[in-house]
Amino acid sequence: MGVAGIAAVVALAAMGGGGWGSRPAAAMPVPGAELRISQAVAPDPMIVGGVSVYAVTVTNAGGQDAEDVMITDTLADQIVTCGGPGLVIPPGHSTVYEIPVTIDPSLPDDTDIVTRAHVTASNATDDTAELISRTRTMTDVEVETTGPASVNEGDGITYRVRVRNNGPSRAADVTVRDSAGGDRTTVTGRPHECPAATCSLGTLAPHESRTLAFTASPDAAGEIANCVTVSTVSREESTANNRSCTSTAVEPVASPSPVRTRTPVPAETPQAASHAEPHRPRKEPRVHATTGPYEPSPAPAGDRAAHDTVPLTGVSFWLAGLGVPVLLAVGLLVRCFSRRERSGGTA
Repeated sequence: MGVAGIAAVVALAAMGGGGWGSRPAAAMPVPGAELRISQAVAPDPMIVGGVSVYAVTVTNAGGQDAEDVMITDTLADQIVTCGGPGLVIPPGHSTVYEIPVTIDPSLPDDTDIVTRAHVTASNATDDTAELISRTRTMTDVEVETTGPASVNEGDGITYRVRVRNNGPSRAADVTVRDSAGGDRTTVTGRPHECPAATCSLGTLAPHESRTLAFTASPDAAGEIANCVTVSTVSREESTANNRSCTSTAVEPVASPSPVRTRTPVPAETPQAASHAEPHRPRKEPRVHATTGPYEPSPAPAGDRAAHDTVPLTGVSFWLAGLGVPVLLAVGLLVRCFSRRERSGGTA
């Protein structure tokens, strides 16, 4: 700037009625409270039947304290209010509110949920934020089958199958398949939900369980395995527990040993008292010929009974029979000699 320019500025200052030092400086405007609101949800997408958390953040972007700050959040048909009289948010500071909510388990997959958050203050302008979140179904169906550790051959086996939906969402079109009735077993009983090997259980609510009972007859001895699987058309977090197996040992039964029986001997039919006794030949007493008095020989103790019955100890039966004719012959000779002596002659 030249000398002329400086002079002109000074002249203007003189016309203004004061110098540089006497003019008051212009005051800078101080901005008031300025609120901003935002919100987010986790998890995103929200799990149907599960718990989600909304985070509502209010920030004071102005230069003054925001006084009596109130937050109103409309979640579906519910209204949540936070803050109110006495809540002050200084400049450059933020306040966060967490609002946990449970998603209705009956909501279908891919449902949009709209929430609106609104903030007001006694010395600041209002602000509004809208959030659209999508839902997602998630289930966890599991199956567990139990049976006896062992049975005897010929006995039946009862299997119990327990199906449970651990949630958090509803499980639609739950189906159970049981392998009982293979080449070594015959199914003898099924629940009404299972007209065949496939059982249709429909929809299971979160934490709902069903128990099914099957009966089978083993066709042979040995180890019998039975496996059951469960499935659903709903989205599952894990399928590791969708199959369960159990095993039963069928013990063979030993055949009974054959029982030996004796052929019965027919008993003698007793004869009536009126019938005559059949004729039995009478035994004649046996005679022992001896020249002297009879002296029985002592018999052994075991033969005493025989000695008492037959008094011919030491003599055989054929000698006894031969002695009688000899005596008769001797008798005839004696008689013959006697007659000749009476007649006075000799032979």
